[in-house]
Amino acid sequence: MAAKLFYKIFMTPSNLDISLTNADIKNIIEFTESFPTIYTLDDAIDIVENGQIQVDFFDLGKFNGMLCERKKEYFMCVNIKLDDNYKTKTILHELGHYMMHYNNRFKKLFFCHDMMVSHEEKEADYFAWWLMDDYLREGCKWNFFCLKL
Repeated sequence: MAAKLFYKIFMTPSNLDISLTNADIKNIIEFTESFPTIYTLDDAIDIVENGQIQVDFFDLGKFNGMLCERKKEYFMCVNIKLDDNYKTKTILHELGHYMMHYNNRFKKLFFCHDMMVSHEEKEADYFAWWLMDDYLREGCKWNFFCLKL
C-alpha cells in the first residue's frame, strides 16, 4: 500500500526528469531513426556486428559492458552473467556510445557500470531505450531517469 502511494504521488510525469535537454533527445532520436526496433538479443548482436563491431561475452565482474577501439577496429565486451534483457540493453547502450560519442578523443574506452551516470552514459542509455521493444524496456533499469522532489 505504501509503495503504491509513493508511486502515485512521486512517479508522475511532472516529477520525472530524464536529465537530458530537448536538443539531446532530438539528437538521439535522429540517430536512432535508421535502426529497426530491437526485440531480441540476437537482433542487437546482428545490428552491431553488421556495423563491423565484434561482440564477445566475458565475466566482467561488476561492469555490464565496454566498447573499445584499437587501430580503427571496434570491440564490444558484454558481461556474460547478465540476463538476455540486460545483455541487449548493454549492447545497444554501447552502440549509443559508438554512434554519438565517436569523436571523443579522450575516451578510447567506454565502460558501462551502474555507478557511472555521466551525461554521456545517460545519452547512451536513452539511445538503447529508444531502440528497444517496450517488453524489453520494462525489465531494465534506466540511468537517464531521476526523481525530482
